[in-house]
Amino acid sequence: MSNASIGVLLVGDQPECLRLLRQQQFEVVCADRLANGLAQLKTSPIGLVLVTLSLPDSQGTEAFVKLHEAAPHLPVIVLATLAQEKLAASLMPLGAQDYLLVPELTGPMLAKAIHNAIERHLIREEHSRARHLLELLMDNIPDSIYFKGKASQFVMINRAQAKKLGLADPHLAVGKSDADFFTSDHAKQALADEQHVMQTGEPLVGAEEKETWPDGRETWVSTTKMPLRDRAGRVFGTFGISRDITEHRQIEQTLAERTVELSKERLLLRTLIDNLPDAIYAKDAAGRKTMANLADLKNLRCKTEADAIGKSDFDLFPEEVAKKFYDDDQKVIHGEPVINREEHFFDEAGRKRWLLTSKLPLCDQSGKIAGLVGIGHDITERKEVELALAERTQELEQKHKQTAEELKMARELQLAMLPHEFPCVPRHKPRAESDLEFFSFFFPAGAVSGDFFDVIPLSDTAVGLFICDVMGHDVRAALVTAMMRALVVDLSATTTEPGELLAQINREVAGVFSQTGSTMYATAFYLIADVARAELRYASAAHPEPILLHRQRGTAEWLGHNPEQKKGPALGLFAEGQFPTYRCPMEVGDLIALFTDGLIEAEGPDNESFSPERLLAAVRQRAKLPTNELFTGLLDEIKRFSTNSEFEDDVCIVGVEVKRLEAEQPN
Repeated sequence: MSNASIGVLLVGDQPECLRLLRQQQFEVVCADRLANGLAQLKTSPIGLVLVTLSLPDSQGTEAFVKLHEAAPHLPVIVLATLAQEKLAASLMPLGAQDYLLVPELTGPMLAKAIHNAIERHLIREEHSRARHLLELLMDNIPDSIYFKGKASQFVMINRAQAKKLGLADPHLAVGKSDADFFTSDHAKQALADEQHVMQTGEPLVGAEEKETWPDGRETWVSTTKMPLRDRAGRVFGTFGISRDITEHRQIEQTLAERTVELSKERLLLRTLIDNLPDAIYAKDAAGRKTMANLADLKNLRCKTEADAIGKSDFDLFPEEVAKKFYDDDQKVIHGEPVINREEHFFDEAGRKRWLLTSKLPLCDQSGKIAGLVGIGHDITERKEVELALAERTQELEQKHKQTAEELKMARELQLAMLPHEFPCVPRHKPRAESDLEFFSFFFPAGAVSGDFFDVIPLSDTAVGLFICDVMGHDVRAALVTAMMRALVVDLSATTTEPGELLAQINREVAGVFSQTGSTMYATAFYLIADVARAELRYASAAHPEPILLHRQRGTAEWLGHNPEQKKGPALGLFAEGQFPTYRCPMEVGDLIALFTDGLIEAEGPDNESFSPERLLAAVRQRAKLPTNELFTGLLDEIKRFSTNSEFEDDVCIVGVEVKRLEAEQPN
C-alpha cells in the first residue's frame, strides 16, 4: 500500500507531524478541534487517524474515546510531545494502535508506524470476524463442544454444553473444570484422559463415557477428544465433542437385564426395536437369525423378516466376511461379549457401510447361553469423515515435510549466495596489506530471509557495498532477494554511479512487482569506496543511513544524515524514482557500517524499540575497539535489551574499514 493512497486525519496542532506526513506523501486532512475532526470523518475518505490529547474542546483519554467511538472501523494513533507511560498503557486496551512521541519521529518512522497500525487493525478485524463465525457455528450445533487449557479448565464451550451444565451463559464456564460440575470420580477420569491426549498427542475417538452428577444422575456420552495445537504444532490444551447416548446405553442395558422376560415382553420390545434406527437382531447357537428388526433387514437386503429367519451369515454375506462374523459370534456364545466394535459391509448399491456393533450372550430361562443378541449403530457418515480426515492429515503432514525440506534447501542456497570471501584492494596486494578491510554479520529471523548484502569489486581501487531489506522474511521475500542480487551483479558492471544503479534496479523490480497483484517493496543502500580518490559515493532507496565512525577523531555519525540530502523511494513502489548520488571524503581509520532495520527495531520493555539514537550511542562507547569486538558487543547489548533476547526481524550488517589510501602510498 503506497503512502499516497492512505488518507490520514490529523486532529490537533502538530505542524512538525504535518510536515513529516506531507514529506512521506500521505493524503492529509487537518482538524484543529475534536468537533472538526468528527465532522471530517463523515465527509473525507480517511484510512487512519492521528490525534493529540490536548485539544481545545477535549482533553486526555476522553478525547481518544470520543474519536474511537465515532470511527471504530479506523485505526487511531495517539501523538504526544512528552512520554507518559501510564497514559500510553491505558490507551492500548481502549483500542489505540500506537503511541508516538513527535519529537523523536522521522518521516520513515512515522510512515512505518502508520502502515503497521493499519495492518494490525486489519488483522484484529479479521480475527473478530473469524471468532464470530466460530461462535455462530458452535451455538447452532446440538452436540456439546468444548475447549480446555493445559490444566483442563474450560476456555470456551458452546450453548449445548452450557445448557447441559446448567449455565445460562457459556462464558460462565471459563476457568472452571469438570470438578465444578461432576462427581470427583468422573472429573478425575476425564482429567486423566485429557492429560494423556496432551502428553501423547493421540486423540481419544468415539469413547463412551458414563457421567456421574452430584445429584445422583448418570448419563452417557460418545466422546471424541483431540489435542489442541498452536500454529507451531505445540499442544497447549484439548478440544472435544460429546453426543448424548444415554438412551442408547439404556436400551443395551435393558436388553441384557430382561433376557429372561423376553417372551412376556416381546410385543412391547418388538415395537420398540422396529422403530429404532439401529440394527437389532438375535441368533441361535449355530449362528442362524432368530430375529431381525427393520434396520437390520435393510442392511441384509431382505424385504421381510421371513427372508432372514433361519439363515446364517454364510447365506447372506460373502464367505470371507461370513466366516469372520461366525467366529466372532462363537466367542460371544462362549461368554465373550463384544462392545462397540466397528464392522463394515456393502449395501445393495455397493457402498461400504460401517456399524458400531455390540453383541451379548442370550440366555434361556435356565440361564444357559442359547445364542446372542446384537445391535449395530450406523456410523458410516462418521467413519467416512474420519477416513477423509486421516487421509487429509497424511497429505498435510507430507506437504509440511516437503515444505520444511524446501525451506531448508532455500536457506542453504540463500546463505551460499552471500559473499564468503571479500576482495583485496588493490587486487595485486597480499590480503593482509589490503587498503580496505570488509566485515559482515547476518542473522535471519526465519527459515529464509528478506535481507541480503553483496561486496562487488568495481576496479583495482574501488569496491561497491550493497545492502537490501525486502518486505517480509518469507519465501516470497527470499525469491526477491535472489532476483535483486542478480540485478546488482549484472548492472554494477556497467554503472559507476550508485544513484543510477538503484534507478535501474527500481525499474526492473517495479515491473515485476506490478504483475503480482500485491504490495511488495524493498529498501536498499549502495556505497562505493574509492581508495584512489579517497572518496565515498552513495545513494539510498528509503534505507536507514549507515554509521560512519571516524577512528582518528573518535566520533560517530550517520552517513548522509543531512536535510539537504534526499533519499529515493523504496524499490518497486514507483516505476520512475529519483535516487541522488552523494559524495564525501574518506579518511584512514574510517569505519562505515551498512545495516538493515532489524538492528534498531528490537523491542524492549513497554514495546520500546532500540532506536537509532541508542545504536549510535552504543557505537560511540565502543569506538576504540577492534571492528569484530565492536559489533559483537553491540549485538549482545541489543539482545539483552530485547524482551525475547533475540532478534524478531532479519538483521544484516556489512561494512568496510579504511586501512590506508592509495594517495598516501609511495610510488
